[in-house]
This record gives sequence, structure tokens and C-alpha cells, in this order.
Amino acid sequence: MRIQLAVFFIFAVLATCCDSEAADLETVVRHEGDCDPIEEGWRLGSSTIGTGAGSETVGGQKLAYWSVSDRGNEDGQYSFSLGKEQLSGPWRITMIARPVDTSAKGTGFGVVLFDGENYWRLNLNKDGAYYESSTGPAARYGEPFDTTDKYHRYELSMQPVSSCGPGNADRVTLLVDGKEHARLTRGDFRRFRGPGAIAFGSTNSSATGEVRYNLVEFASSAVASNSGQQLRQDPATTIALSSALRKTPGGPWHIGGGKQLFIDRRYIEQSKNIRLTVNPPVKRPGAVIKSDKPWDAFNLIYYSIAQDGDVYKMWYQAYDDDQWGGGVPRMCYAVSRDGLHWEKPNLGLVEYRGSKDNNILLEEPSKLGYVFVDPHDSPERRYKMLSGIGTTRIRTSPDGIHWTLHPQVVWSPTWDTQKQAWWDSRIGKYVIQTRAQLAKEDALPFPFVSPIESDPPVVAPKLHRPLRALGRLEVDDIMEPWPTDQVRTVMTADERDPPGSDIYHPGGVYQYPYAADAYFMFPLTYQHFRAGEGHPSNDGVNDTQFAASRDGVHWMRYDRRPFIPRGLPGDPDYGMTHGTGFFVRQGNYLYQYYGGWPWTHGGFRLLSQAERQDRKNWGRKFVGVVVHRLDGFVSADATQEGGQLVTPPLVFRGHCLALNIDVAALGGAAVEIQDEAGKAIPGYTLDDCDRILMNDVAFVVRWRGNADVAPLAGKPVRLKIAMRSAKLYAFQFVGE
Repeated sequence: MRIQLAVFFIFAVLATCCDSEAADLETVVRHEGDCDPIEEGWRLGSSTIGTGAGSETVGGQKLAYWSVSDRGNEDGQYSFSLGKEQLSGPWRITMIARPVDTSAKGTGFGVVLFDGENYWRLNLNKDGAYYESSTGPAARYGEPFDTTDKYHRYELSMQPVSSCGPGNADRVTLLVDGKEHARLTRGDFRRFRGPGAIAFGSTNSSATGEVRYNLVEFASSAVASNSGQQLRQDPATTIALSSALRKTPGGPWHIGGGKQLFIDRRYIEQSKNIRLTVNPPVKRPGAVIKSDKPWDAFNLIYYSIAQDGDVYKMWYQAYDDDQWGGGVPRMCYAVSRDGLHWEKPNLGLVEYRGSKDNNILLEEPSKLGYVFVDPHDSPERRYKMLSGIGTTRIRTSPDGIHWTLHPQVVWSPTWDTQKQAWWDSRIGKYVIQTRAQLAKEDALPFPFVSPIESDPPVVAPKLHRPLRALGRLEVDDIMEPWPTDQVRTVMTADERDPPGSDIYHPGGVYQYPYAADAYFMFPLTYQHFRAGEGHPSNDGVNDTQFAASRDGVHWMRYDRRPFIPRGLPGDPDYGMTHGTGFFVRQGNYLYQYYGGWPWTHGGFRLLSQAERQDRKNWGRKFVGVVVHRLDGFVSADATQEGGQLVTPPLVFRGHCLALNIDVAALGGAAVEIQDEAGKAIPGYTLDDCDRILMNDVAFVVRWRGNADVAPLAGKPVRLKIAMRSAKLYAFQFVGE
């Protein structure tokens, strides 16, 4: 039943006080009154939240509402996914709501929006409206006020500002009952890289209480062509990545407003004293996951991690006893709010030694499991798990906790390693990364990808070392049997690696969401011991290397130095480091997960029987974190003697040029914009450029104080960048 209310004409009048742009906004998604949000296209992310319809008269207003009650410290959000185009222009969130009771301190109940760059909260407490600040903690919008006395109308609007001048940033305004309550900028809000979505309900698991929502609406000036229909999408929709495409052979690169990385020489047509350098991350002390339960007492292996809204989830296999002496692998689950502090919740699903108070997911033993969030399938099957050695089968889940086994075998080869999969938004297919096992030298079971397409070209291996290598398969339907004849070998140990080497595991592929055409891989390399050096069978040293690609198919291994190096004797990762392909962004930094182990690949099996049963030798494998600079994987470097590079012709959109650059205190950098023929454009010469002396991930270049490059947009231009003692990671034309 929907109650039509005369009071809405009052709200309509109040809404006219909004910014002038509001008249141009069009509704994308809306919940109103006592209708079930699920019937309106929203998806509820928890089964433990209390919900229901009703109506009440408060403060002279009679309103219908949909209530959300959280009594058990559990997030319960109604989510609706949004496309990049719906978030690209001015937008407005409207909420009419009243907290009945809440324990929230700061954030807790209300609306959150993910726009691919920021995390916008409009949350209610008893004493006002709150947002999540750029530093993470909750902050109040403007002055305090009573949110429980009646239903208030909250309107949070974002208006992009295209100018790159000092002090300008996207404007954010909060109106309460039609009056301006606070005015902020985008920079005040928490940075958050994730799929576009809006959600309302209980938004913080530390808060309990009830909130009644009369209206939740998202409106935008850039609505998709089918915006007249409410799209029933999954909120984990992958961010659409912009691509740099060459329109005609020999023509300019049309880069739009996308960020461009120096992972190869695509954007270096000419150079002097410039070297591409791989920049390893820095290890963060301590472990984020370790053995501290009876059921994971011996070992933790094969991690997979995903993000769902503002929650990070991890799945891993745990052994309660000697892995090589009868221990049973069990699939376990952990969750985190910040990616650094993890909890192992009591799921109550599987009995272990007479109790279900554990974080075990599945009854049966599970080895080599891998979980990913699938934005392409229905909400009921949005999580997928690959598992098995002799055969591979798939489980599906709506929440990553409760799983249904798909009856069909999708893969039969018995290669003993974890297979990985993901939905690649660039090609619109599922990609499966698997092992491609060589029986002997150059005996590839699947063709090697050729030619390798990069700029400049990467030379294909002349020799393929035997044993383990990496294969790739693309499929339209991951639930159907995978066509083995379409697998391609994408990486092997080769003539540049010593004999007895192989690529043990991909480590994970990271489809980089912050720049165009960038994929990263962290292969686990393996050099086997020779006779007399260690265990005669399947023992040797492992560490994590780095590889990059423009398409996820054709890879570059660079100088092959360790990217996540092993530790020194006595360190917990002395024997092995094993990188993963999942990252958490925190401002200007990226956190990557890796596994550490104090023994070599087969070293534990060399211990005596007594040592293998000694509990001080158990639980030594852990999950740690390494820290990267944003975009910092590869840089174009110049020494103190100085160097310069010139790009090929580029066609861009935007108002200013931003560099991710690190300049030493005794260094410097300057940029010149040239025409297509290489002639400096007046007003944008090296002599005009204000000196660049800072370390910044988005330094705006200025020429005699002028940052505006809009007059050059849409025309082929070149960038000439001169540097001394500097590292250049990326460039981007911004402020469209």
C-alpha cells in the first residue's frame, strides 16, 4: 500500500532552493514510501536485517516508510549498481528519513554512493548528519541538529568544477529541508576505488538501531540511454576502463582523459638518458592473517580476496595438521573493513571437533580453491569458487558464504595448482589463468601467443623451459566446460632463466582500474635444487617477480629481479614470497597481499619427524602486506645528469595536465607541449614551464602560472618532458 501525501508539495517547493543545475538532473533510481525496495530494483545484501513497511505521523507529517532494523552488528544495505556514465556529471542524492533509535557514533545508517573515485556518505546520527572524511574517520556536516524529531529532507549534490586553477575542486553541498547546511569539496571525502553503486540502510556493522526511509533517490545529469528503466544490475559491476586506441596506423594516440602509464615505451617516441625502471614495493611489518585457530594451526595457503561494497573478504585453505602427513585442507573465510585488520567470524556452518564456532565454509576438504566476484552474472551467483585437482568444478554464492555446487565438471587436466578467473570488462569475457605443463623442453601443450604485441616489441622466447608454465583461456560462459583447444601459453621460463627453472604460479593478475590499458602479474618463480643441494624431488627457491601487459595476454618480465624479495635468515619469509593480484587503495598508496614462509618449497619435509610435529614449526605461513605508490610499478627515470623524452602525437580531452612524478630535492622537471610536427607551441615551451620540484601523484603543470591546456584539446600534440633526478610514473589530462 502506498500513501499519497500532500506534504510532498512542501518538499517540492523546498527543492527549488537547490543549485541551478538541479533542474537538469534526471532520476536514475528511486525508492519511495512503503514499497519493497527489491520490487523497485534494489538488492538486499543481508538476510539478518529486519525490514518492513509502515506509516506514521511525526511533527505533523504523515509519511509512509520502509524501515531497516539492525540488532546484530551486521551491515544490511539495499544496493543498486550505477554505470560510469551515470556518475560522470553533476548528481544529487535525496533522502527523507528518520532514525527511530540508533547507537551510531558518526556513520551508521543512511545512504552511501560509490562513484569509482570517492566514497560519499550521507549518514544520520541522533545529533546530525555525518560523512566519511578523506582521512577515514567520520566527520559532521555543518552544525549539529536533531535528526530524530521528524522526517527531514536531505539533498547531497555534487557539481564538477572543470577549472584546474588553485583552490578549485568539485563542489559538494548538503541541503537540509531546503536550506544550505554545509558546503565541501570532493577532497574532503574518503577516496575509494570500487564499482559504481548506491546503497541505503544499515551502512556500518558497529551500529545498531532502526531508521525509517520515506525516500531515497539518485539523480544525475548524465543518465544512460536506458535510464527510463530501472536496471536490475549487480552492485559489483566492474568499473569501465578507458582505453587508449590508435585510430589509424601511424596516427595519434586518442587518450581522452584517461591516465597513461610508462609500463613500456608506447609513450616514448624519442628519448635521451631515460630508463624504464621497475619499482618494488615496501614490506609492511607484521601479518594480517596468520594461524591462530586449531583448524588452521599448521598452514594457510592459496588466498583469494575480493571487495564487496566497503567490506573486504578473503578465502583461504587451512590445514590443521602436517600438510604432507595427513592434514586436511578446509576452505575458510575472513573479513575486514580497512584491508589491514581481519576477523575470522564464527559462521556456524561446519562442525569441527564438536563445535560450529569457526570460520570454515565447506564440509568437504577443499584444495586449490579460488573465489572471485562476478559482475556479469545474476545476484544469486555473483560469487564463484573454482576448486579441485583432478577435476575442476564451480560453486556459486550470493554472499561468498553459502555455496551451491554446480554439477558440471568444467576442466579435467590434473595439474596441481590454483586456477584463477575473473570477468575482463575490456574484452567482455571470462579469463581463466591455469597451468600449462611442459613434459620436456619446448614441449608446449598449448601454442605460445605470437606475435607479442607491445611498443617496442618484446621478443618471444627462443626456448621454453620444461615443467610449469602459465596458460590463459577466454570463455563466454564459465559454467560450461572450458574448451581446452583454445588455451594459449602466455609465460614460461626461457633461455634467460637458469636450467631447472619454471613459473610455478601466476600469483594473480591485476586489471589496473586507475589507468588505461594496464595489467599486472606477480608470477611465483621456482628454481629447483640440483642433486646434493636439497630435497631430491620438488624442492628449491621461490620468490615473486613482476610482469606487465597492455592486454593481459602479451606479458613483459622486465629485468626479472625479485619484486617481493625473500627475507634474511630468521625472517618469517626467508624461504618464499608469494604475491597475490588483489590491491586495496588508501589515498596515494596501494596495499598488496603476499604469502610468506620460512622454508624453501620442500624444506619442511626435510625436517626430522620430531621437528615436523614440533608446534613451534607449525603455523609459520602468513599473509602480509606490501605498500606501493599509486601508479608506481614502472617509471621513466632520469639521473642527475638529466634526460628527456618526447611522446608520439596525442589527442586528449581536459583542461590541465597532471603528472605522477617524484623529483629529488636537487632535481627538477619541466614540460613542453609541441604540435604534431614537434614544434613548441608558444606559451607552453620548456622556458615557460614553472619548475617542477615536488613529489606528487597528480601534480598540475603550469606555464607562467597558467594550467589551462583546453585550447589544445582535440588536436594532435606531443609532450616533451625534461627531467633531472626524477621518476615519472604517469600523465593524465584532467578536468573535462
